[in-house]
Amino acid sequence: MPSKPKTTRITNRTLQTARRALDCWTEKHDNGEFVLEPSVYESFTTASGVIRCEMSKQHPTKKKKATLKVEIIQGEERQEWRRQELANEKRTYSN
Repeated sequence: MPSKPKTTRITNRTLQTARRALDCWTEKHDNGEFVLEPSVYESFTTASGVIRCEMSKQHPTKKKKATLKVEIIQGEERQEWRRQELANEKRTYSN
């Protein structure tokens, strides 16, 4: 009988604090304020990415439905004028 995998409970607030600290240290290294050993720098950047990923898994963001703003052009003359305007724009971009 396989044993249950161990899980750890940790609040998002704690994860957020740890991620901010790691990001701060790596940012200071990138800005030249101090030097981290290469292995420590890689560990910090990896850990920050893992924390960010885990936080996003716990609270995935819902994508909002995008609405399109559509303007209907009434009348043949206005539609023809719009076609010419678009053709002029295409010519301008291709030159």
